[in-house]
Amino acid sequence: MYIGRRIWRFGRVHARTPIARNRPQFGHNLPPQLALQRLYTRHASSLANSLTIPDAPIADIHKGYHSLIDELKLPENKQRTRTLWRSETASILSAEEIDFMIKRLVESGRPFDMDLVVCILADMETFFHLDPKTVQPTIIDALTRAGDCSRLFRWYLWLPKLPGHITASRDQYHALFELCGKQKDAATLPDSVAYMSRSAARPNLDTLRVALQAGFDADVDNDTFLRMFRDLAKALVPFDPAMRILIGENCPDDPIRARRILSLYAKATGSVSKAAYHTYHACERLREESRLKGVKAAIELYRTLQLDENSPQMEKNAAMFAIFAHAQSTGDLELLSQEFDRVLNNRDWAVLIRNLCSYSRINDALFAYRQAKKQGINPDFRIVYPMIKHLCRTSARVPSKRDIDQAYVLYQDLLEAEAASGTAYQPDAALYQSLLSGISASPLVSEYYELGLSIMDDMLARNVALRDSRTASAVIVMMMKYSDSYTAAFHVYRKLRRPLDAVGYVIVLDCFCKLDLGPEPSVQYCFDMIRDMRAARVEVNSRVYSIMLRQFARFYTQPDQRRLLAGDSDLYNRVTSSIRRLHDFLTIDGSFTPDVALWTQLMDTYQRLGCFGDAMRVWDSLYLSGQISGPAVSIIFDACGFAGEEEAARQILVRLDKAGYTMHQNNWQAYVECLCRVGNIDEALRVVCIDMAAAGGVIVPNADTAMIVRKFSRRYGLEGEVNNRIKRYLPEVWKSMMAKELAGGLKHEVYHPG
Repeated sequence: MYIGRRIWRFGRVHARTPIARNRPQFGHNLPPQLALQRLYTRHASSLANSLTIPDAPIADIHKGYHSLIDELKLPENKQRTRTLWRSETASILSAEEIDFMIKRLVESGRPFDMDLVVCILADMETFFHLDPKTVQPTIIDALTRAGDCSRLFRWYLWLPKLPGHITASRDQYHALFELCGKQKDAATLPDSVAYMSRSAARPNLDTLRVALQAGFDADVDNDTFLRMFRDLAKALVPFDPAMRILIGENCPDDPIRARRILSLYAKATGSVSKAAYHTYHACERLREESRLKGVKAAIELYRTLQLDENSPQMEKNAAMFAIFAHAQSTGDLELLSQEFDRVLNNRDWAVLIRNLCSYSRINDALFAYRQAKKQGINPDFRIVYPMIKHLCRTSARVPSKRDIDQAYVLYQDLLEAEAASGTAYQPDAALYQSLLSGISASPLVSEYYELGLSIMDDMLARNVALRDSRTASAVIVMMMKYSDSYTAAFHVYRKLRRPLDAVGYVIVLDCFCKLDLGPEPSVQYCFDMIRDMRAARVEVNSRVYSIMLRQFARFYTQPDQRRLLAGDSDLYNRVTSSIRRLHDFLTIDGSFTPDVALWTQLMDTYQRLGCFGDAMRVWDSLYLSGQISGPAVSIIFDACGFAGEEEAARQILVRLDKAGYTMHQNNWQAYVECLCRVGNIDEALRVVCIDMAAAGGVIVPNADTAMIVRKFSRRYGLEGEVNNRIKRYLPEVWKSMMAKELAGGLKHEVYHPG
């Protein structure tokens, strides 16, 4: 007697319970004795329920699978597992169930979901009597549908190291190249071509054809094409004259670029046409003449070359595009139009505007844009995007309100031109990324928040997903700045973090640490972000920890925060505990070695918050490891001064001398201030008048150093004696100090905590 298909494998036996219509139809016809053997795990039913409902939480799969494996690993269950394993038809999980489970995890795409996929692959032979190679097509298909080129390529890189030890096939690489072209991923494409060229899946002419088309689709530059050609040539892919047709089809309006790419291809594969090289070099001369002397001079050179009977004639379009490459005014366009009898089109104006933006001449670019519209040119992406990118750039400065308003006007022009023509423009994530980055970087983010949401709505309407890190980080930063609490800001990050890469994580963490949404920074959320970075296999480097330390700066740079910290012992304890926890992270994190700058920043944070013992521990580590730096020496002397530890400062000075360290000017000033702060004015004066003068070299006492002693001496009524000794031992310093004091130019700020 057999148990029918209506019985769900891991549930209790209910012969009358039908399977829901949306459940996967695995259909097992197994003998009762064998079927009952599969019910022996008490966690199996929860996992089965997770697999029956397509929209069930992924967390249920995690919980059910780990519980099942943990139980199977118990000593009392090992023999029962081996008993099931002896039967070719017996399996605790079937191939269909594992396939369904892996598909759900891969479609989710979160780093810890992919980690579970790797665990399942490792367990397939041991516990399920299945070959892990059988599920690789499912994984690759799901990754391809997800549209994340870099994640699919990383999976190809891991394949030889994963259970099954396979490599991606030629067809799978071709699918990756096509995906790179579709997603316009110009970074992953050349890397994947290079890796395939060294792999067991040897490339052929079909590979070249697919990679070349993907390169055009992804709009890669000529250097990237050359890199791909060379990698394929190393794999012995021969020269194919038919590539000329493919290149020409993808450059119908830019014959000079077509010739250049063809020349690079011929050069990389060892088959070079003399005519192609002549045209290439002639166009290079025209391009260089245009760049150095202007379009008018380049046109004169073109006429000269055309009259040279010893040189082959150039195509008119190739020459025109070479000269036009460096056009920088509407007058240049008019010259080209007259010389080559050409009606200016969108591409011509787009090149001019792009050139002007590359030279940061945004006002000239906007003028050219207005002239183009007067001549009946409808704005398109090629014309509008360079100006939006320049207006919203955040690398050099924060976009102003005027910049963002102008960028949005250009964006609206693009939408209006689309509506008027009835043809939808090709959506591009880069345009949305620029707009959202500009809004997120603006101090007026609350004013532009609704505008940002409308741009995001347009993205969704055009099926432009948040798949790239730059766009995702811009959206997260914008919404974080609009949040009213650390918890709300962190939830925004958690919801949208999936596309983030190393740069994106740093941008988001930096924004989060700059938020001022409460009396104390939410350090726990920062640690959670670091865990997410590690889970995503993103490098956690010194910059990440430096950003975290910087969030504590407000407690010693903002007077109101210093007062709050001084009056609230619980808050002080929480803040210092958080810093010590961060210190522990730095100590036990074996993935990277903190640099001197990071340790120095940590030590400075400790000393500014009055944690002298912790600062000394960091200093001892730096000293013993030979990582002594000028800023670190000054900081530890400051720490000794504020803590009243004169003897510790003396010992540090002795140890530095034994180590052969030469004190800098700032180091001496910090040591002098330390002595003054603990009340030893006499010793500080001796150091200034005798020790520093005896040190020789470029280190000499100056007006700033002497003024430190003079200011502190007023507290103890010793100003007259100090003045007399400075006059006696350092007369030139005294004159300089008096001159600065009279001019009102000497200012020495002394920090007082609390």
